[in-house]
Amino acid sequence: MNYRTGARHDVSVMGSGSSAGGLLGKVRINGDGRIYDSADCFVFRCNGSAGVEGSMRCEDARVNGHLSVRDDLETEQIKVNGGLKAGGSARIRVGHINGDLDIGETLSAVRLTVYGTLEAGGEIGAEHLNVRGAVESGDALYGREIRLKLVSSSRVKRMMGEHISVTVSLLARMIGRTKLEVDMIEGDEIVLEHTRADMVRGRRVKIGPGCTIGRVEYSEVFDSDRDSDVADVIRTF
Repeated sequence: MNYRTGARHDVSVMGSGSSAGGLLGKVRINGDGRIYDSADCFVFRCNGSAGVEGSMRCEDARVNGHLSVRDDLETEQIKVNGGLKAGGSARIRVGHINGDLDIGETLSAVRLTVYGTLEAGGEIGAEHLNVRGAVESGDALYGREIRLKLVSSSRVKRMMGEHISVTVSLLARMIGRTKLEVDMIEGDEIVLEHTRADMVRGRRVKIGPGCTIGRVEYSEVFDSDRDSDVADVIRTF
């Protein structure tokens, strides 16, 4: 992204207020602030609640509270303690979310960590994805490295990646009702716990406790916990 073009002005909201959008420098909201129209800024800081009535592009964003973007979101790096919602698509290079991340359409990232809930109406794609909590996707979840530690039940249509790990928290394991529901999982190295899947396909596949799998296709190594149910296992060459 190239942000260093055009004349820009700073925006500061203390308490409750609003501002026009456009090309902005630093945006600081302490309280309840709203930006009308789309915003393109260098720095975005929010302590409280912020809304953007359009799309948002930002180089560096930090939110303690809640940020709502009506349309698309694009940011180099973002850290949120609270909640982030975008009605359109989101492109995040590096993101760290403590709370809820809710994207209306597709989500793409280079490195994304979510401690809470990750939801997207479309595909979720990240080179490195780490979620401790829950994930919901209306389409596929794919990436180079996918690590999910579930606290509550989750659902995606398909998962594809080089390294895929699905585990559950200690509390979720004790309760015993937490599951990942997925139609198909395909990867290089796959480790699963408490997962219900129609198909799992990989080079090295380990099925841990609490899984119900319709079919496993593997090329090198397969191992299954005796507490799991795997209906069909085929080695491919």
